Amino acid sequence: MLALRRRNPLWEDAEWPFAGLMPLTREMDRFGRGFAPATEVTTGENAWMVKMAVPGMELKDVTVEVTGNVLTVTGEHEMEEDKEGETTRTEFHYGRFERRFELPKTVNVAGVTAELNNGMLALTLPMMEEAKARTIEVKKGGNFFKKTA
Repeated sequence: MLALRRRNPLWEDAEWPFAGLMPLTREMDRFGRGFAPATEVTTGENAWMVKMAVPGMELKDVTVEVTGNVLTVTGEHEMEEDKEGETTRTEFHYGRFERRFELPKTVNVAGVTAELNNGMLALTLPMMEEAKARTIEVKKGGNFFKKTA
């Protein structure tokens, strides 16, 4: 399973094949952006899946854009007006968020899709055909070890 790890853009983790599918900076999530939704990245045979927990958000609250090889997810969760009393404590996250992912060259950016269902945003990032694993047929060949005069 593909682990979601943050990376410093000043260095690359050459041992991790999907290092490009990460937030651009840790600070972007921590400072000045409100909150960062919990995110899970998994890989399948034909695509990567990115899931984000955005409870209480509706379609109008979330935007997904792909520019070049950067996937950007933005949204805003506004606090509801409580007509019966004043909120004295909350553990809900409110405000604006922005998450950016640098996509590997193997992602077919034209085929990226997004769905929002029950507070879970699901992004499908399909692989380009040439990036998918394929089986090579092994055929019986001639005698490669035959001595020639």
